Amino acid sequence: MPGSSWLQSETPLDHDLLVDRNGNIHVVVGNNHPPGMVYAYPKYVPTNKKTPWCNHITCYERIPLHYEVMHIYLRARGLVEESYDPKYGTNIIGLKRTDIVRTLNARRRLRDLIASPKTLLEILLVELVDELRSLGIRLSDVGVTGSILAGIHNDEISDIDLVIYGEDNTLRMLEVVSSVLKPLTGTYMSEWVKNHSKAYKLPREIVEKYYAIWRRGLYKNRVVSLIYVDDKSISELYNYYSEIYYYLGALRAIVEVDPHQITSLYYPLKTRARVVSIEKGLRISDELVIVSYESLYSKPLYLGGKLLVEGALYKVKGPHERLELLIGVREHRGFIKPL
Repeated sequence: MPGSSWLQSETPLDHDLLVDRNGNIHVVVGNNHPPGMVYAYPKYVPTNKKTPWCNHITCYERIPLHYEVMHIYLRARGLVEESYDPKYGTNIIGLKRTDIVRTLNARRRLRDLIASPKTLLEILLVELVDELRSLGIRLSDVGVTGSILAGIHNDEISDIDLVIYGEDNTLRMLEVVSSVLKPLTGTYMSEWVKNHSKAYKLPREIVEKYYAIWRRGLYKNRVVSLIYVDDKSISELYNYYSEIYYYLGALRAIVEVDPHQITSLYYPLKTRARVVSIEKGLRISDELVIVSYESLYSKPLYLGGKLLVEGALYKVKGPHERLELLIGVREHRGFIKPL
C-alpha cells in the first residue's frame, strides 16, 4: 500500500477505505459508528495469485461480487468482527478501531492525483473532475474511492468511483451530471440490469426503473459511479446509544413520499413518508421514516410519489421517537417499487 498524504487518523466517512492488520482493504459504511468500532466490509484481500487489482508489491482478490446487503454480509464473515449491537438488537459487522492500521481518505487521494496523475485511468479521472469544476462542482468536496483510492486500479477494467460531499455539491451534481456523463446504453446497460436482477431477485423490467444517471454513467466509454456522502461525521454529533431500535415485525404498505429529500441520496438512504394504506403487518397510520440499506432504491426514494414498500418495522426510542421501516436488513430483506 503506497504511503502518502491520503492516509489519515481521524474518523472516516462513508466510502473511505480501511486497511487492517492482515492487509485486507475494507469499505467504510455510512458515517454513524459504534464506540470503538467502524461499520465496514472487506472488499479486497491480498493473494499470491495474479489478479486485475495489483500495486507494485501485492495483488488482491475482490470479496463481494455485487453490493446486495446479504451477499456482502455472507462474504464478509470471518474477515471482520461480528458482535451483538444493543442499539439495533442484532449482530453487526465491522472493524475494531484497534485493528485498523491505515485509513485511506477519498478527498486527499483525489487531491494527490490532480497534482500528479500517472496512469491512463488517473489522467482520465483528472479530465473528468476538470470538466466538473468548470460546471461549478467544488473539488475540495469531491473524492475518489474504490480501487483508485486503494492504489490497485487496472487501467483496462477499473471504474471511476467519485464521492460527492455535502448538500450544495450534491445538488449541483444533480444539475450538471447529464452535461458530463452519458447514460448507460447497449451492453453497459444490459449488464447492469442483468446483474442487479440476479442479485436482488427482481424482474429486469422492474430493475430498469431503478437506473439513474446521477448514480452511474459513462465518461469517454468508462463507467463512472457517483456516491453522495454527508460532509460531517454523525458519530461526533450525538451519543450512539441514545436511540434504541425495537423490532415490531414485517410491514408492507403503500406510502407517499415528498420528492427531492437529500437524505435519500446518502447512505443509508433515508426519507420521510406518509402511510396511505397497509397491505401486511401492524396497522399504523403515522408517518414513518424509510431507511434503505440497498442503494439500488435511491431513484424512487429521491423522485418520491406513491411507493409500495416492504421491510422490517422498528420503533425507535430516544430523543426523537419515531417509526422506521428498514429495507435490506437480515430480519426482512424487503423492497421498494414505484407505483
